[in-house]
Amino acid sequence: MKLFPTLSLNPSMSNFRHAFLIDPIHRVRFECQTILTRPLFTDVPVGRHLYYDLLDNANKEILENWERDTIVYGGEEFQWFNIKNKKTYTTLLAGPIEYNIFSESSENYWQISLNLIILRESYFLGVVTGSTNVLGIAHFII
Repeated sequence: MKLFPTLSLNPSMSNFRHAFLIDPIHRVRFECQTILTRPLFTDVPVGRHLYYDLLDNANKEILENWERDTIVYGGEEFQWFNIKNKKTYTTLLAGPIEYNIFSESSENYWQISLNLIILRESYFLGVVTGSTNVLGIAHFII
């Protein structure tokens, strides 16, 4: 399993966010202003937002190379270690990593933000078609 790269700086804890990726409630508003609600999912996809402040060029290049070469711009899953609760999660990138220059006077430092989708374990589903057993991987989002 691919690993999130080790950088010289940890993500900023003040910008560390844990959030549901979608609203898990279906809402219907009636003309009398009554709102009917019901859950849409039993498992709601969860995401994490990571923000790195003042990463130098060397760390930025490590992250860019990892994004391009190791996880193919977010197309492959990877292991991410949460420094807050000391657990390792299987994750995907929710979108491209954002790289912003810290200030115009200094091109040596970067502000970097990325969003992760936390996955459950991968399960192998055996599908029998004739005499051939075809295996596929299904990801379940938590």
